[in-house]
Amino acid sequence: MPLKKLTQRIDGKRDALKRTVAARRAQLQARIGEARAFAAGRIEFGVRKFREYRTIAFLPENARFFAAAAYVPFVGWMLPLYLKEDSSFCQESGKQGFVLAVFFAAIPMALSLLGVLFVPKDARIVSLVLAILVYLSNSVYLVLCVISAFMAIRTERLLAVPVAASYAQRLQL
Repeated sequence: MPLKKLTQRIDGKRDALKRTVAARRAQLQARIGEARAFAAGRIEFGVRKFREYRTIAFLPENARFFAAAAYVPFVGWMLPLYLKEDSSFCQESGKQGFVLAVFFAAIPMALSLLGVLFVPKDARIVSLVLAILVYLSNSVYLVLCVISAFMAIRTERLLAVPVAASYAQRLQL
């Protein structure tokens, strides 16, 4: 007899545990549903805000910021060239940014190649001068980028860098 009572008692506890687990599972499913609905709402809100900001960013009066982005070193020229095709100011800034990036990428490469091919290993002074010239060209490029971006934002005028401006006018992208 005690074995039968013990079995019934275990069965009752197992059934109560199953009911508890089922109730907890239902609560978790409800919370997951609420979380999914909340996340979907937040995502929809984010998409709406993104579309709103994109619309504002592409207004014609904000073209100066795209023109300034053209002077972000080495890769910024792509933004105005491909995103603001209708603005001649942005196109000119993008072309000039591209010419500057190519020119100031070629200078360190040429100086390094010059140092490797024509400077003997014993000529440390020449190697030092070449290294200083590489750093100097990068510094000049950074200064030109900052000044050009500042001019694009503040005055909405293109800073005509003497050599780069002539090549940028010939460039057809």
